[in-house]
Amino acid sequence: MGLVAIALAWVRFPGEERHKALHRAMRYSGIVIIAVLFVLYRKITREGEVGRLDFSYVEILGLLGWAYLLVSGLYLLFVKRREILVAAFAVLVALNILSTMGWLRWMDRGPLRWNPFEAGLSSMTMAGVLASFVIIGDGIATGFRQKARWTLGAAAGLFAVGFALEPLGISKNRSTPTWCLYCTAANLLIALALYWVADVKSWKGWANFAKPAGANPLLPYMLAYVPFLLPPLYWLSAMGTSGSWGVLKSVLLTILVLIITRVLLRFGVTLRV
Repeated sequence: MGLVAIALAWVRFPGEERHKALHRAMRYSGIVIIAVLFVLYRKITREGEVGRLDFSYVEILGLLGWAYLLVSGLYLLFVKRREILVAAFAVLVALNILSTMGWLRWMDRGPLRWNPFEAGLSSMTMAGVLASFVIIGDGIATGFRQKARWTLGAAAGLFAVGFALEPLGISKNRSTPTWCLYCTAANLLIALALYWVADVKSWKGWANFAKPAGANPLLPYMLAYVPFLLPPLYWLSAMGTSGSWGVLKSVLLTILVLIITRVLLRFGVTLRV
């Protein structure tokens, strides 16, 4: 019901300008349903008690939102001071190390979550900003060879630091420093490869299959939950996605979502706030 409400509130369809009353009714209906579900929602807590929505942890979308807010704020403040952004990246990595070691647990003692800016995700986001200066811009490196040297050097350095921090663990769920640094290093290599393929060689047709997702990212994101609603497709849901079978399910679900997204976009149906 929640997904249906979101679709009603945010869907855009062809000819909505000619059917303003219908579009307005759908949007308001979705908002009302979301509000009702918010009031009615109940769950069983770990203590076995009945509870409502818990705002003490913002989950992955909330964590990403806070990371984007922090990094975009720093970027807007210091866009012309790249050295400050590099220092901010180092500080975020250091905070992630301290958090993983348990030295920042005192920040969770308050009634609310006092540390919404998850340092691991924020450090990865900041690394993406810094990478754009090198790979996309020409202020630091000009020409592919220079960009490649800078990027490969940064990736090697990040991997080395991550390797040194492996005793703290490698965990996505805990956003450990090693996991964040390994992912950042890998993303730098992938970004450099894509830059070479798309910008240097101008080979772009191979990525047409992903254009629907890029054109309206919120739509495929919500479509990924469809298997939970349709029993015949439940086997494609996120339940039991470990191992090679989980990888195969993820690939199949991705293909299905891209196909449905392409069909809906062809008919002019989008989902946006």
